[in-house]
Amino acid sequence: VLSVVPSLDSLVELQVIEAGNNRFTRVPSLRRLTKLQSMNVSDNNITELPDLQSQRHLRTLDLSRNDLIQLPDLNTTVNLIELWLSSNKVVGLPNLSACA
Repeated sequence: VLSVVPSLDSLVELQVIEAGNNRFTRVPSLRRLTKLQSMNVSDNNITELPDLQSQRHLRTLDLSRNDLIQLPDLNTTVNLIELWLSSNKVVGLPNLSACA
């Protein structure tokens, strides 16, 4: 069980992140991970997310069972087809009209 996510900047070819069931409170910058297609960070203690503007290939995003109150802008995640948010504290959703 991890409580701190190491930097992912050097993993520019990374396509999938499976980091559920840990103790993360935040996700590091994903700016350089432009090929990321799926991210599962469910069952953590995440309170905030980094900017997801560079995640144009992201198709699946599982944020369920965290402590999120708000989400970053998802306008550039044009291929997003699955967004899991159950058991969070989200009070409003960003504009999702650009998502698949």
